[in-house]
Amino acid sequence: MESRSKSPAGILAIVGGLLLVIGSVLPWAKVSFDVDAFASLLKVDPSVIQDAALSQSIGGLDADGTLTLIAGIVVLVCAAIFLAKRANTVLGVLILLGGLAGAGIAVYDIVSKDRQLNDALAEAGPTLQSAGVSLDAFKQVFDVSFSIGIYLCAVGGILALIGGVMALRVGSEPAVVAGDPGSTMGSGFAAPASAPAEPPPPASPIPSTPPPPPPAGASEPSP
Repeated sequence: MESRSKSPAGILAIVGGLLLVIGSVLPWAKVSFDVDAFASLLKVDPSVIQDAALSQSIGGLDADGTLTLIAGIVVLVCAAIFLAKRANTVLGVLILLGGLAGAGIAVYDIVSKDRQLNDALAEAGPTLQSAGVSLDAFKQVFDVSFSIGIYLCAVGGILALIGGVMALRVGSEPAVVAGDPGSTMGSGFAAPASAPAEPPPPASPIPSTPPPPPPAGASEPSP
């Protein structure tokens, strides 16, 4: 019965771990470059920079995908052990932490896109200003959009997190011992009641008391 109860948690964790691993090696973002707008900023003919790349993909391993990859591997290994052997709390905690790390990293990168872009532009600020280009104007030249990889990592981390919570619940349940007459064995029927005690043996009959003898001198009745 334990293998049935832990199967949903283990399968969910494995799916989440696979999504984390796959998403980590796929593209996470795409940076598009507006050649005409950039040429206008530099006050040059667009044909001069036509050979520049119009877009560029950023792979997960080029960003924080290395961390989500490690988290996915941890989830997969722990989930496989969880399914193959007896469930325990330690494996559930490791699965939960791996899912939390994978989902947290991906979601953080998604919600902090603007801040990361501003930080990158701030580093390039002196170079841009020396060319007579303001940061606000240069920001309009680029468009950053997220790709499938980072979304797979976010979803996979959430699934692994849920699987870890389920695994913790399975690991904390007491094991059911086979052949225990006091357990229900998960069949929905209660264990049979114990046999009633045998009735006590009947009490021995009390012997009847003989009648008292007649008093002395009394005449016996005539027949």
